[in-house]
Amino acid sequence: MNEDNKNPLIKKTDAIAKFDPRKSKGLILRGFKETEYKVVLVVEDNYHINNLVCEEINKNFGYKIKTIPFYDGKPAFAYLKENLNKVDLISSDILLPHLDGIKLLRLCKELCPRIPFIFYTGYDYRDDFAVRAADAYLVYSVDSSGLLHTIEKLLGIESNEIYKLERKGINYLVSDKYEEAKGIFLRLIKLDYKKMYILLGYTYYCLHMYQEAIEAYNQDLKYNLENMASTHYHMGLVYIVLEQREKALEEYQILKKLDSKLAEKLFEEIYK
Repeated sequence: MNEDNKNPLIKKTDAIAKFDPRKSKGLILRGFKETEYKVVLVVEDNYHINNLVCEEINKNFGYKIKTIPFYDGKPAFAYLKENLNKVDLISSDILLPHLDGIKLLRLCKELCPRIPFIFYTGYDYRDDFAVRAADAYLVYSVDSSGLLHTIEKLLGIESNEIYKLERKGINYLVSDKYEEAKGIFLRLIKLDYKKMYILLGYTYYCLHMYQEAIEAYNQDLKYNLENMASTHYHMGLVYIVLEQREKALEEYQILKKLDSKLAEKLFEEIYK
């Protein structure tokens, strides 16, 4: 590698140079990667699930992983053949439109056995001999931590610490462990992760700490404009519990301009 190379993303130690007199180009690079991030192919024909899996991986690992979505095994395998040294892991569903996950697994392992292959699917075929060449087999779950932990292990990289805490807090919340969830969300807010205000507000609501919930929701409205409709809806629910119908109706009027379906839902709650 030329010492004049100023690109900070290129690691000179990643490349092994070998001269081959039979090739006119002379220089062959084995295992050369232009960037430090890992590349994960996500093969899933359901657009919503594919997008969700990519989002979870990207949030969890940040800059350490780049996800590339595919909606069938055929284009995913074509990409792998053209970018063999750039792909680090494949996550695939089993039932795909043209080239299914089991055939994709076989082709990928024949082409490059070193690349880890995960089945992440809604179908439990773990007893099928054909899937045993996969490095892991996971069934879809609301909690994606199983997939994320498997990727951590197979690629030898660590999760984003803030997202680890967020997942932990959400797991506490869905398990009705509200005090534990509150502690996690307060800790994240101290780390300047202000997206947690809406979850903190909901946690206070579950703990019957209604004034604290209102304060948390007001902070969410201040810092997270993309959450406005959801925040106003939950604020309205707090006012209903406090029997402050006028304030709940104010939230309803705001919601009518932001999200008509949520507004209708809140209206029904007000007049139950």
